[in-house]
This record gives sequence, C-alpha cells and structure tokens, in this order.
Amino acid sequence: MRYVKSFGDEIKIGKKEYPVNHENLMNALYKFRNADNSGSGEIDGLSKRYWIGKNVLFFDPVEDILRPQSKADPVAIREVLKRCRNEK
Repeated sequence: MRYVKSFGDEIKIGKKEYPVNHENLMNALYKFRNADNSGSGEIDGLSKRYWIGKNVLFFDPVEDILRPQSKADPVAIREVLKRCRNEK
C-alpha cells in the first residue's frame, strides 16, 4: 500500500488503463475490518477489480458479495489496516 500511496498504480480493463486511488483501496479494505464479507455494491468498481486481481478478494456472483480470498486474508487485512493507522 505504501507503493500505491507514493507512486500510484493502475489496472487494465480491456485495452485501457485506469489509475487506482489509494484512499478508495483502503476504504474497500475497511469494509472487512469487522466483517467476513461485503456486498459488491459497497465497494467502487476499480477497487473491487484491483483487489480481486491481486487475489486478496473473491467475488461470489451467486450471493453478489466479496469476501477475502483465503481464511488467512482477513487477519492480513486487519494487520494492514492497523499498521496504516499507526503510521498516521
């Protein structure tokens, strides 16, 4: 996340590249601070695609929810959020 905050990042959708916003990415992770899943409409589309592409989140189209990719990811997400909060 430091890299994205310092230098930015992009995701490619089709042939076009879109910049991702550090704050939006962090807000997406905050949805999982106290929950195991989130409605797909609660997270902006670019952040959703970014985290799915990084294999952090998984989209369940049947339930229309996002959830961490593995059982270890919620712990990692909470640790990242705690570290980012401590850096401020």
